[in-house]
Amino acid sequence: MLKFFLEGLGTLTLAVAVGLTVDPIAAGLVLISLLYIGFSITSVHLNPAVSLGVWSLNKESSPELLVRLSGQFSGAIGGAFIVTWISRIAYIPQPSDSTGTGEFILLELLFSLMFVLLFLVMLYPAAAMKKSLTALVVGAGYAGFLLVVEPVTGFGLHPALNSAFSLFDYMDGGNSYSHLPIYFFTPLVGALLAALIHKRLMKSDD
Repeated sequence: MLKFFLEGLGTLTLAVAVGLTVDPIAAGLVLISLLYIGFSITSVHLNPAVSLGVWSLNKESSPELLVRLSGQFSGAIGGAFIVTWISRIAYIPQPSDSTGTGEFILLELLFSLMFVLLFLVMLYPAAAMKKSLTALVVGAGYAGFLLVVEPVTGFGLHPALNSAFSLFDYMDGGNSYSHLPIYFFTPLVGALLAALIHKRLMKSDD
């Protein structure tokens, strides 16, 4: 229950930050704060792609994965609701008009892979000094990756946030759901690839 609550509250807060500011740096700074809070209580992921990557390394069980995902998607929906309530309009996740499907998929895949790999490398194996820097490094990496991709693909790299924002945009009469398959599935594929790369990297260090 604690994992569900922390994943939900953290993802809700991140969704509000993203939806109200549409600012990669603000999102990264908020993520740093949320990770520091979460790591001081229990480990948090705040992103389905990260949770899938951790599960792929056999670091957590399937029930734990489901708890985290349930919290993340519930929190994302709550955050999207708050954004829509405050701003009176749903945040619309979508790539730029000039972005082709291939470019969209490539950037989402590459930077989701790198984000999850960064998270995994910082957590496993867990050295004390490295673990203390995880929140700062991961949050800064998230901001940096978003600064690169956001002008082209919009705010991606997060299946739960994009699903929630697309849901409220659809309820508001929008059609951003047409981009949801890429926003949803590509980061998850990137997470699985990140886990494979992490296994190979750690094996090479043995």
